[in-house]
Amino acid sequence: MKSYLKLVDFELRRVMPLFLGALALFALMQFAVVFIYTQSTLTEYNAHLASGRTAAEFLMENGPISISLFLFSPLYIGPLLFLFGALLCYALLIWYREWYGSHPFIHRLLMLPNSRMHVYFAKLAAIAFMAIVVYAFQLCLYPLQDLFLSLRLPNEILQTGSLNATLEFVFIHVFDTENYLMDLFIMFGCGVFALTTIFTMVLIERSFRLIGVAFALSYGGVILCAATVPLGMLSGQIYDSELFFVAIALVTLLIAINLLLSRRLIAKYVTV
Repeated sequence: MKSYLKLVDFELRRVMPLFLGALALFALMQFAVVFIYTQSTLTEYNAHLASGRTAAEFLMENGPISISLFLFSPLYIGPLLFLFGALLCYALLIWYREWYGSHPFIHRLLMLPNSRMHVYFAKLAAIAFMAIVVYAFQLCLYPLQDLFLSLRLPNEILQTGSLNATLEFVFIHVFDTENYLMDLFIMFGCGVFALTTIFTMVLIERSFRLIGVAFALSYGGVILCAATVPLGMLSGQIYDSELFFVAIALVTLLIAINLLLSRRLIAKYVTV
């Protein structure tokens, strides 16, 4: 266990400076969107008052101002999607850097006295940890951005909300669920499924090299179809609650297949 934790720490330390820089840039970009939106709203409101109209009339025309009005803006949500996309790309880089980096490290990792799956799970845990940090960081930004709105805009046109109200809007209107824990469970399960599938595809390619590329792409296509086709066929045929449990069972089965195949590949076929 101690050696596994050291591997996780090693993987995190390798990418942490870049990851923290990406988080800072992500926060800066979102606050820039909030600032631009706030300034344009304030300018519009001042022009409204200068024309002799009242705040009540402004509210009737535009509605109360809150953070929820720009949550769907591509400029606002774009940095978050980019970060998650970058983590998926890093799921490839985290393996290939061991072979093609300036200081190839794969021979040392594969020669460790512990199970090679420790390397696999350390890389998986590192990416999962960063994804959770990104998600939690976004949730922490919501109340700060809401506070920024309340400081910049007049109270008479502002609809400020508590953290719970903001999160309720996000979960209901973005993720279409009122069960926070269920939503987190779904996202975590889908994330682990995506990561284990990518890892397995990389190990297939590393095991069989040139022909492994075709095998890996075929495997990815089969796994994707196995995850989506049955659910698509059952959608509308059974209750949503039943479909949810079918999805859990199916994704769990596919994750288990990924892990078993990866264990076989990394133990018997992957070489330096």
